[in-house]
Amino acid sequence: MKFNEKLQKLRKENQMSQEQLADLLEVSRQAVSKWESGTTYPEMDKLLMLCKIFKCTLDELTNDDISDITVEEKEENKKKNWLNIILEYLKKTIYMIQDMSLKSVISMVIKMLLVFIFLAALCVPVYGLYLVGSSIFYTMGESIGKLLSDIWIFLLMISYATLSITVFFYTFKIQYLDAYNPNKHLNTEKEQNSIEENAEEKTKIQIVYKEVPTSSIFQMFGKLCTYMCKTILFFMTIPFLLFFAFLFIALIILIYGLFYGIFYIGFLIAVIFSILLVFVIIKFLMEVLFSRKINFPQMFKLVIISIAGIGIAIGICIFEIADSKYLDSLPDEIEKTTISKTILYNNNLYISPNQYFYPEDIHEYKLEYIEDNSLTGEIKIEVNYINGFQDPEFIIRENNVSIYSNRKNGNIRNILLHDLRKKEFHNYDLLYDMEVTIYANKNTIQLLKNNWEKAIKKHEESELDSCRNQNNQLQNKLDSLPSNIDNLEYQLERKEEELENLMQEKEEMQEELKYYKDTLQELLAR
Repeated sequence: MKFNEKLQKLRKENQMSQEQLADLLEVSRQAVSKWESGTTYPEMDKLLMLCKIFKCTLDELTNDDISDITVEEKEENKKKNWLNIILEYLKKTIYMIQDMSLKSVISMVIKMLLVFIFLAALCVPVYGLYLVGSSIFYTMGESIGKLLSDIWIFLLMISYATLSITVFFYTFKIQYLDAYNPNKHLNTEKEQNSIEENAEEKTKIQIVYKEVPTSSIFQMFGKLCTYMCKTILFFMTIPFLLFFAFLFIALIILIYGLFYGIFYIGFLIAVIFSILLVFVIIKFLMEVLFSRKINFPQMFKLVIISIAGIGIAIGICIFEIADSKYLDSLPDEIEKTTISKTILYNNNLYISPNQYFYPEDIHEYKLEYIEDNSLTGEIKIEVNYINGFQDPEFIIRENNVSIYSNRKNGNIRNILLHDLRKKEFHNYDLLYDMEVTIYANKNTIQLLKNNWEKAIKKHEESELDSCRNQNNQLQNKLDSLPSNIDNLEYQLERKEEELENLMQEKEEMQEELKYYKDTLQELLAR
């Protein structure tokens, strides 16, 4: 396989366009196109960069005798390379410590200990990130918040541990291993023998370890700060990505509304330009995070266009909101349904006008009495409600009549779409209101009201008796406390006496110990 065919194949396997590859190589897209067509051939420095990008050798890339570079071979080579790197790292570390002086080893240990302390101190801002994220997650609910918080702390700990270990060993490598020349140990036996035979003619290379300049410690901490700043930058990108997804959902909803005649152009324009602005911010953060070349003029133009578009959209939104109106009523097309029930009256009957007695069962409703002298020994109850949002039924408990209703969502979607098309907004809480009208003669209405007042008074007396019983129970508990207090006071006095005795014994033992010390000193002095 020829070079141009290999280049095209490797680029497609890595899912890269010609423009992306050109940006990495800092050449034009036309240059990459000419290489793949076989018209021109890249220079040596570009070939080396291609080998680094595609993780292959120069021979594999340029030798026409090698037909293909399979993924399996690349993975196998990758595993071997990682194993060789780890073994080489350990070997060079052992050789370096053997050849270093004691002073150099102590200096190295102290410096790496400072690096370890610095990395350990970074757990404080990481914990701060956990607290911020956890507080945000718990706003979604306790169960979901706990789950997301556990996932969040797991990801933070894994990232922090991986980053800290990588930074620690990479710092050790660039500060010490890269400055170490292992020729003394890595020469073959034949070369060693040759060096020994020509010892009189050639000077043996003895430069084994180079001391790191004092200023390099600042470079080391500079690199550590760079790595941590990039980590913080990565976590800063996550909220923008979530906001970007939220804006796309809002855009889909607004476009969906256009098909139903809902035209809020200002909000649509605002969302579009907000998506553009957030995209520019995410692109900038990603470019900084991956150390890519940033096209500041282009980004500046996009930011100006986004801000200008959002400003225009806000102006349009103000006019659209001003054109909308709010009505404290129900839409005209909504009709109420009426059901009625006739019951016989007795002297103890009353009707609950609210959920005073059974709050777990009964919803509040409007209650109205209307005189109807044609009704003598019975009363008529009418309930007006909106079908689909209420499902009322009559509940009779002993002498109490109440209306129970299950609340439903109804066809709220069509109501909202209709109001959005007309740019009118109503009081949608009224959809769940229920009006109860009682028809009876004048005497019956008065008796119903009196029975209700008696029921309230009886209920209040029952509550008062319950409070009195609780008060008596508490008083009885308080009356039983003094005996316990006397017992506790007696035990406390006993403990104080025991403590005084122990303190006295301690003083006596200290005096006896002092006597023995003085006696021992006199004996030693003789």
